[in-house]
Amino acid sequence: MYFDGQEIQFENGIYIKAYQTISLTYDLTNVNAKYFSTYFGVDKVIRDNVNYGGQVNATVNIYVDNVLVYQKTSIKWKQNYNFVAIKLNGNNTSLKIEVVDTTGQGGLGFGSPSLYV
Repeated sequence: MYFDGQEIQFENGIYIKAYQTISLTYDLTNVNAKYFSTYFGVDKVIRDNVNYGGQVNATVNIYVDNVLVYQKTSIKWKQNYNFVAIKLNGNNTSLKIEVVDTTGQGGLGFGSPSLYV
């Protein structure tokens, strides 16, 4: 991912190539999590590809116990990566990250996704 034109690499992360909508759901039962955080943005592979990158238009939705708690729309090519921290109550049962890409060209990266207990 990039920030102010500089490539930033994350040691741990998730790459999602979404042709329409894709999601990852985490079971939080008995985890007692207090926060979830992650960086996210257009992945370098897509960002550096002029043929595909220029078409990216994605949305990230984050759900906790099937309730939408965060949404970032219009994630586009060559934008800075984003950061989100979601407060959890320790009794939550699920966390879902959903990527919606209507262009079919998106490739979003999630850097350092973390649960804090």
